[in-house]
Amino acid sequence: MDEFGKRPARRRVYDGVMKGLVLLGAGLTIALLVALIGYILVRGLPHVTWQLLSTSPSMMKGTIGILPNILNTLYLILFTLLIRSCYKHVGWERARNGLTVASLVGLTYCFRCRLAWARRCI
Repeated sequence: MDEFGKRPARRRVYDGVMKGLVLLGAGLTIALLVALIGYILVRGLPHVTWQLLSTSPSMMKGTIGILPNILNTLYLILFTLLIRSCYKHVGWERARNGLTVASLVGLTYCFRCRLAWARRCI
């Protein structure tokens, strides 16, 4: 094969077979994922109640719940967004190249600004 010519027929067949196998594998993976999620939703969704979502687990009261887990997930997401927005404020290049004194000062200033804004909104 020269740089301006077509690929040989054998290579085109090989490429087609490999592309087909990759697409088949991707299709099977997606189908299994959809089937698994569907199975979990069909079997589990009837058991999700407001009490499960809005209470804390307690052995003393005999209750089950996932409210602390949901809140911790939300806190983690908000904290991650706060850090990411501060990195954007400080400058991603400076933050990516290492935490220098200047980037730490910038992050501290950004946190203070964000927290003061949050206090005013509450």
